Amino acid sequence: MSSQAQLQGRYLGGRPPYGYRIADTGPHPNPSKAAAGQRIHKLELDPAPPPHPSCSGSSPCMWRA
Repeated sequence: MSSQAQLQGRYLGGRPPYGYRIADTGPHPNPSKAAAGQRIHKLELDPAPPPHPSCSGSSPCMWRA
């Protein structure tokens, strides 16, 4: 499964890394799972990630561009 994730860019589950979000990429390639309503997901960059936990409002944050 991990090699499939690396080669095809599929998301295998779990919490997305900081700065990414889960995006829907369409129905499952297996017809029986697609009929059950399962979808395929991938990771994409979050256009507006929340501020880094170490950032405070009083000083500039080095984690945000």
